[in-house]
Amino acid sequence: MQGFPITYQFYGRTLSSKFKMIGNAVPPILSYYIFQCMLDVKANDIKPPKESPYFHKKPSCNADKPNLGFPKKKYPANRKFQFSVPNLRYGSGVRFELSNNPKTKSKDWSFKFFYGNSKNIKQIPLDEKLINYLSPFLNTSIIEIFTVCIEKIIKQYENISSSKMQEFWISINDNNEVFQFLDHVGNCVNEITNDASLHEIKSDLIEKIVNERNKKLNENKESIFVGFYFLSILNKRIFKQ
Repeated sequence: MQGFPITYQFYGRTLSSKFKMIGNAVPPILSYYIFQCMLDVKANDIKPPKESPYFHKKPSCNADKPNLGFPKKKYPANRKFQFSVPNLRYGSGVRFELSNNPKTKSKDWSFKFFYGNSKNIKQIPLDEKLINYLSPFLNTSIIEIFTVCIEKIIKQYENISSSKMQEFWISINDNNEVFQFLDHVGNCVNEITNDASLHEIKSDLIEKIVNERNKKLNENKESIFVGFYFLSILNKRIFKQ
């Protein structure tokens, strides 16, 4: 794929070191065209590489065949995970994410909210206190929309816990389960945002929670409200936070 002759030999002690050499190399075909330009050959006069008289002769000393060994079954037990929730990333450091804490015994998975800038990153806990604060701003029909999506996630992932998520994440075969879970959560966020009438939610409500004015927060107040309430409940019911 990089354009090396089939006879070319890569000398490295491991397969990964050979892959690194190939990945870091400038493709030979690209080098060919660069040097044609350096020789002031006009574009219409440049011959395709396959018509070049050059032929790579296989060296007398072949590269050693690396021992591939058996495929790993697991990643390290304390493997870190940190990924933004689909439909809840706003740029400029404002985002909802799912992450773990490898330093704890159960690796403590949970949804989190961050805002601010690279020099001053702030976090709002998505917990029961936030649920109780936001509940009075929801009418019966909106709560019902939230409830449908919450129960959908709970039913599909009724056996999920921090320990189980970490088990998925360190497994070679099952780590995609984590991203599927995130996709389902992101789809529910989109569904709630589209179906619930949250136009009456005022920007100063979000500002009171984060205790500052922020353009990103004001522009996305409805989906941020959804993220606050929905993910706080998932933290409580799935990850027991």
